[in-house]
Amino acid sequence: MKFGNPEDVFARVIQQIKRSQSLSFSVDQSYPVEDKISTELLDTAKADIERLLIISSQDLLLPEHCSALSAALSIYAAAPDLSIERALALEKLKENLPYFSSTLRSAKKDQEEYYKKVVKKESGPR
Repeated sequence: MKFGNPEDVFARVIQQIKRSQSLSFSVDQSYPVEDKISTELLDTAKADIERLLIISSQDLLLPEHCSALSAALSIYAAAPDLSIERALALEKLKENLPYFSSTLRSAKKDQEEYYKKVVKKESGPR
């Protein structure tokens, strides 16, 4: 996969991440702990999501952060008080994380190759 401008790819990824940051993460503390998902687990998932969404997009898209975010999104999307629209948005973000990560890696690789070609041309015979 080749990209004309890796910065455009980064900008699109950042835009998607910022959209997910705009989602309001609220957990209703009123349901019993014995429910399917505990309040503590939801709070932990919420904290993980918030922590991961404030780091830089390039760091967020590292495999270990993508895995952590994906796990937290899965837990949080199952919150009983979450609207269907918000749950679907979280699932969509989770679904797209591997694509964003691989796109970022491809763009970085393409950018490195481009810079190597430019350096080679500039240092070549004149």
